[in-house]
Amino acid sequence: MPSTRFRAVPGLRQLGLALTVGLSAPTLAPADSADSAEAELPLDTILVTIGRVLQPEQQVIAPVSVIGRDEIELRQAGDIGDLLSGIPGVTATQGPRPEAFVPNIRGLGEGRVVMRLNGARQNMAIRHRAQTLIDPALIERVEILRGPASSLYGSGATGGVILFETLDAEGFLAPGQDFGGQVSLGYRSINDGFNGTATLAGRAGDFGVITSVSRRVTDDFEDGDGNTLEFTESDISSGLVQASWRPDDAQRLSLSYLGFVDASPSLGTADRPVGTLIDRSTRQQSASLRYQLYPGDNWLALDAVLYWSDLIFDERPVQAGQPRNENSVSTVGLDLANSSRFQTGNIAHTLTLGLELYRDIQRGLQDGAPAPNFRGSRRETVGLFAQNRAELTERLDLVLGVRYDDIDSTPDEGDLVADSVSQTSFQAGILFDLNPDWALSASFNEAFRAPALRELFIGGQHFPGNFYVPNPDLKPESARSYELGLRFDRAGVITTDDRLRARLSLFRNDIDDFIEQRVRGATEPPPFTNTTRFENVGEARINGLEAEIGWRTSDYHLNLFGTRLRGDDRTLGIPLESIPGDELGFRLERQLVSVLVGGQIVHSFEQDRVLGGPNRAAPTPSHTLIDLFASWQATDRLRINARIDNLTDETYRRHLTLINQPGRSFRVQASYAF
Repeated sequence: MPSTRFRAVPGLRQLGLALTVGLSAPTLAPADSADSAEAELPLDTILVTIGRVLQPEQQVIAPVSVIGRDEIELRQAGDIGDLLSGIPGVTATQGPRPEAFVPNIRGLGEGRVVMRLNGARQNMAIRHRAQTLIDPALIERVEILRGPASSLYGSGATGGVILFETLDAEGFLAPGQDFGGQVSLGYRSINDGFNGTATLAGRAGDFGVITSVSRRVTDDFEDGDGNTLEFTESDISSGLVQASWRPDDAQRLSLSYLGFVDASPSLGTADRPVGTLIDRSTRQQSASLRYQLYPGDNWLALDAVLYWSDLIFDERPVQAGQPRNENSVSTVGLDLANSSRFQTGNIAHTLTLGLELYRDIQRGLQDGAPAPNFRGSRRETVGLFAQNRAELTERLDLVLGVRYDDIDSTPDEGDLVADSVSQTSFQAGILFDLNPDWALSASFNEAFRAPALRELFIGGQHFPGNFYVPNPDLKPESARSYELGLRFDRAGVITTDDRLRARLSLFRNDIDDFIEQRVRGATEPPPFTNTTRFENVGEARINGLEAEIGWRTSDYHLNLFGTRLRGDDRTLGIPLESIPGDELGFRLERQLVSVLVGGQIVHSFEQDRVLGGPNRAAPTPSHTLIDLFASWQATDRLRINARIDNLTDETYRRHLTLINQPGRSFRVQASYAF
């Protein structure tokens, strides 16, 4: 089947459809001429924005995965970790406690993945704690880019990027519908967990508004052996309000606010089975004001976001004599990106220019006084970026990008030294259509991660007998990634209505000045017995392979995927501990009139390429997870989702955690729309 090349910078109507639905058939003008006739995209084309410009997923050189609203409801996801399962190269390095969630993409976590919520950066960086917290019930769509992307997203994008978009009135309401809502109730057997969500949306003329509230209450989990995992209970409340105004097809203005509160007992080291018992209150807020302008000409395709986010961990002691700690990171920022299309001779260009400004403010209190292990500090970041996609021929695209970041980090305490970093990140890639079905890609990306404020300025007691030492001389981590990709996409392979897609990615990521926490022997007289300090430890290399095969018809959907990662500290000649085990997965869905049934099998191989021992990652045993699911559209308004997680009651844990995951669990959720 002949392929048609589609390029970015659509109208605003297509943008809204893509962001709220994810699978659509909008029309885009081919990039060779603004006056060219519009051509329809295939019905199952997925449009993404993670490349800073709206385009079909097939045109993004880096691998991208998209999770839409239907999939979120089918999974009955309780936290972000549930959402990211089954994606090649992506894991959640956490136990079953959501407040410990840290994403890991291609073996890189701990602040090495950029996360944005409605355009707002989520910059919390503190060990044993989450980078962000969101109830999946309020999420409309997730885009995951695998691989370095600092040329577009700046510091922290050495592993990849995750974009979250919340519910929106335009996507929630059917065409012609002015008011509607949905009520959902769910139950999970493994922890007697109950959850409920109520959503209302309406629009009048050019204005739309949606509000949604959710509540999740659970007891402690049990693992596959029947052991109770203490302090895994939760009591979570979330709320969303989003208003939008669309004066015409060329403009859209939206304002959103998202709140999250979890009040439940936990441990100071939330990703471990033992630790100091605390009564933790986790509070997150995020607000975004977004303006999008797409007037239909070749020069303007503007996306501007003004945002604020705030994440607070308030930890009150349960045992006498323990301190109360309150750690928070607030971020305020402005993000601007504009795409223009023009031609030089016979070469069509899509040029994206952008500016990113944001300030992080870190605050730490211990019993009401400044906390040495989370010292007050602030960081100002200015980033300028440019990316050009040149269609050299009908079959060959060249993408070049560059970004410059200037980062200043300043402690509140005068005896600590401020830190300044300037970094330039380059990107180069090609996409070549071998024939109508096969495409070859190759790319080079530079990325970096500036030292976190906590890594620069931390001090005070780490644990009894051990004290943190600040390190203002930390250098930023810098990465150079090389990737080859091969894609296949053909319709009508076996039947007239089927489509077969496959992707193979081979990559190498070289990282210099990798930052790790190091515990050393005594460097000072008693009472100091040993110290902990964040240090640049040298060079690291990660090699990997990802493969995906998907076959879809109107009745069936089959997906195979696999990941192989190897990582080493090349300076010391030891394995990197952050590398998860290899994975193989298989998923099959069958549509039976009003019922969708399916199952998924994921085998994780043993990860024993770790040193083990105190303060180090432990080997992770192999395990196989089998999940079954079904979705029944009982009436036009009532949908019932049911699933069995961990069918064989396997006892297992995720890599880099010391807590077992839940055993076999039954979930059911009923949703009524009106």
